[in-house]
Amino acid sequence: MLVRAIFAAVLLAANFLSSAGAYAIDANTAVPVDISMVQEAKGAISFQNTYAQPFYSWDKDAPMKSNCNGHCAEIWVPVYPNDRNPSNLGDFTLVTRDDGNKQWAYKGKPLYTFGYGETPPPTDKETQGQWHIVKP
Repeated sequence: MLVRAIFAAVLLAANFLSSAGAYAIDANTAVPVDISMVQEAKGAISFQNTYAQPFYSWDKDAPMKSNCNGHCAEIWVPVYPNDRNPSNLGDFTLVTRDDGNKQWAYKGKPLYTFGYGETPPPTDKETQGQWHIVKP
């Protein structure tokens, strides 16, 4: 059973690209969603959006720099802000992507969601240890 606590109002909602559940990436049309801190039955806590998608970080990113571009960013959707989001919020900061768009980061690590909404998000083991669910 999940226990939800609203952490802050910010961040992106991605638009569906097809009925298969892939998301379109468009930072200009992103709308803010809430960031929730979620505690699972075993006590693990993580962040997720209002679509119950957990946020991930990637080992190949540099501090305050996303290295996930092109096809990578279609699968691992960057968490974009929009005009209604604050520029920074505590440990949540903005980084500039290679394409010039802004992306949210937590403690310097760019944030992503898994881009296939109808497919369960992968575990750390399934991502060969390169992608990690972001935890406070």
